[in-house]
Amino acid sequence: MSSRTGSELFNSPPSRTPLYSAAAGQILAVLLACIFLAYFALIGAGQWQADEYADFGELARSGWHILLPRLKWSPRPFSEVLFFLYGALVNHLRQPLIIPFLGLLWIGLLVAALLTWWERRRREHRENGWPDLLLGLALLASFVTGGPLLEMFYWPAGAVAYLPTLSATVLLFLQVVAGRLETPKGRAVCGVCLLIAASSTEAGATFVASYAAVQLIASTLVTRTTRDGCRRWIWWLLPAIVAVAVLIVLRLNRYESSEPIFGLVPNFARSSGAIVIASLRQGLLEIADTPNHYHAWFGIPARVISRCLLALGAGVIWRFSRRMSTTIRWQILGVVVAFLAAALATISAAELHFGAECCARHETLRRCWFMMSFAGIGMVLSSWPTPTRFAEGRRQFALSLGSLLLCAGAVTGWRARELLRTYRIYRPLHSMVEQNFRSGFDRSSSTMDFFPPPGRGLIVGAQVDPGTYTLATLHESNAQEYYLRFILAYFDKRTIHVHRTDAWLDNPHR
Repeated sequence: MSSRTGSELFNSPPSRTPLYSAAAGQILAVLLACIFLAYFALIGAGQWQADEYADFGELARSGWHILLPRLKWSPRPFSEVLFFLYGALVNHLRQPLIIPFLGLLWIGLLVAALLTWWERRRREHRENGWPDLLLGLALLASFVTGGPLLEMFYWPAGAVAYLPTLSATVLLFLQVVAGRLETPKGRAVCGVCLLIAASSTEAGATFVASYAAVQLIASTLVTRTTRDGCRRWIWWLLPAIVAVAVLIVLRLNRYESSEPIFGLVPNFARSSGAIVIASLRQGLLEIADTPNHYHAWFGIPARVISRCLLALGAGVIWRFSRRMSTTIRWQILGVVVAFLAAALATISAAELHFGAECCARHETLRRCWFMMSFAGIGMVLSSWPTPTRFAEGRRQFALSLGSLLLCAGAVTGWRARELLRTYRIYRPLHSMVEQNFRSGFDRSSSTMDFFPPPGRGLIVGAQVDPGTYTLATLHESNAQEYYLRFILAYFDKRTIHVHRTDAWLDNPHR
């Protein structure tokens, strides 16, 4: 592999950026940013589920002594510590604090998508970073418009684990695309990304282990003659050690016991070969969006169209705006291979542990990884062979067209009506969450009123049948009643009146 300096290998832009194409990219960037912010503004309707009530209740009763056993069961040092800090603050203030907590996690994702663009803008002191800005915002918009969102974006217990994982992998991908692995600072940033991913979720640790395997293979095939020495590999080796440790702890503890999902009858007698075949099949089905057809255009799944448009748009922009070296092409392919390998491995792990493909947050994370993979493949294919110099008018048209394709890929299949319907009930939905906590923390009565999240729209949480339930009559074998037991235990109540959510949304001030 080439031993040229980082400045020579960096994705060098042409001498000047066409004003028309840059303006088009900036206008579309504003549109994509508005789409992302429209979903960001809904964090006030975020919902607790069983995990918060169970874990924060145990934290209130036992203190921080529960953290070590928890880390054995769920070895996520970064996200678990952050989650229990949130729980301690909630227990102290007796407020759900959903808005500030989710806001912090969403802002982290936004910063991860824009940091590479900001670095280029500061370093080069000129207006040629709009492709980085547009790509980052297009990925953000595709994440929130492409499917179910609750478990990863609006559920604190899920968001605290999976949003840092997504943020870390997004920043890693954009840094690699920008050629930052050829600089010491860029490798340091990518190393931090890998550490956060490895210590946030088991899926993140699986990705880091997959990426480290790719890097190890590349290191054995390529001999570098640079002065960086061990700094060329230490940035990925240390996170890999953390990832392997996480997976070993997971295997020795949580995976020693089966954890079937309510409503499913898993078959744990299947062979490893059958699980691998099932995982490959499920992975291909998810890429083709065959299982659910979240939305379709003329019979073609919208997610397939979206990914192809994203790949085509990113490929056109990078071919006509950046000169990509062979080294960077292989680095991008390395990240793509790690994304795909980690996606298949998470499916296999779910099949092994749960006996079925699980869960919505896993599927959402894989969907985001597939979007980045398609964008990376589009850039690599479009830059091979190295483009020659193009006429200025042709470049302007191509870059503007690429911007439109990238934007179209981000929003194809977007169900805007669902977003608008959620905004119509946003105020009463937010008030409903506050009402639940006021009733729960009311010490004048042993009975509380509870309004479950609606069964429609963007934010669909655990559903509970209306009625009056007492702690003595609830059964753990029933998923709904098991959920209510955690709520009563957390608020120290004996009886709970579950109301119809639709009635509250129609008249929240009654």
